Order: sequence, then structure tokens, then C-alpha cells
Amino acid sequence: MQIKHLKHALQVFACQEPTHWPNHFSLLLLAVADHEDHPTFEQLGEAVGLSNSSISRSIRALGVVNRKGERGFGLVETFQDPDDGRRFKVQLTQRGQALIRQIESL
Repeated sequence: MQIKHLKHALQVFACQEPTHWPNHFSLLLLAVADHEDHPTFEQLGEAVGLSNSSISRSIRALGVVNRKGERGFGLVETFQDPDDGRRFKVQLTQRGQALIRQIESL
């Protein structure tokens, strides 16, 4: 990817909320989009190098409601893993899919 494309991609992500959009949010969304199946928190942590607690907080922020009960970004949603009820998996919402398509079109 050329630097100008990367710059544009980061600008698209940052437009979500410029003052509240840490770089690892972008990495998490890309990891969810790049995963063949719906990734678990553990798989996302391995992909982006964050702890499980950081993944949990970040996924909540990227979801519909953050951990403080405030409106989240609405880009991902979680669901219980049907194979192991102790784990949760993550998938992009329609809004998240649209954002990824926008990035892919650069």
C-alpha cells in the first residue's frame, strides 16, 4: 500500500471521532475484517498485541454502547461463542462493513 493510501485510510478511521479514536481501534477493526471467521477476544489480542482487558474495553467502545453506558461507535457487535459459552466472538455491523468497504476502495 502506498503511503498516501494509508494516510487516507487513517483519515477515514479518524473521521469517526477524531479526539476519541486511538490507533488500536483501527487495528482492531482491520483484524476483525481480515479474520476468516468471527474472531474471539483472544485472537484479536494476539493479532494486535493487546491484553484481553484492553480488547474488551476497545470492543465495547467500538460497539453500540461503551463500558460507561454511553453511545459507542456501532461498528462491531459481539455474540457468545456457540462452541464455548465462556468466550465471545466479534463481527462487524453493517456500519462497520461499510467503513471497511470505504477503506478497501482507496
